[in-house]
Amino acid sequence: MKDKIAVILLVFILFYQLSGVYLWLQQKKLVVKTQVKTQVLNKKKEGERKILLKFTLEETKTKLRWEHSGEFEYNEQMYDIIRTKTVGDSVYYWCWWDKEETELNRKLEKLAEFDRAEENGKDKNHQSIVTFIPTPFCQEIQKIEEIFARNLKKINPDYFIFYSSFFLTPLEPPPKFS
Repeated sequence: MKDKIAVILLVFILFYQLSGVYLWLQQKKLVVKTQVKTQVLNKKKEGERKILLKFTLEETKTKLRWEHSGEFEYNEQMYDIIRTKTVGDSVYYWCWWDKEETELNRKLEKLAEFDRAEENGKDKNHQSIVTFIPTPFCQEIQKIEEIFARNLKKINPDYFIFYSSFFLTPLEPPPKFS
């Protein structure tokens, strides 16, 4: 019985590492969207991130990636539309520059790149899943290892040289068995 519980727990932990981070980032993205909407509606910090962007009608179809009618991505930055004005063939957008959502999109893109690289199996700079995927728990693990390594060098350099493989990642991924 204890073995079954342990297996279920380990499968759950593995599932969380792979998909839980994605769900966690999506939830944070939703929270950021609601915060931005309330800030825009309350007109707090109005001049700080308010930007005027001008496009031709053709550019709005090619240069902008639309999330929905009130939000788009331009130059890998997210913008929420406050007001729109069309003059001739030009469109003026008064926008709120959404820095938080832009950062979350970058994290989601990194997660997707990792997933694609793992599916292809062609990533030569492949790192272990533990050190790459950001988790809400251990975001400072690399810094802790560096501090630990520096302190070991100060205490006993021979110990660090002898056991230096402890801190190295493997040069090649492990073999795949079919």
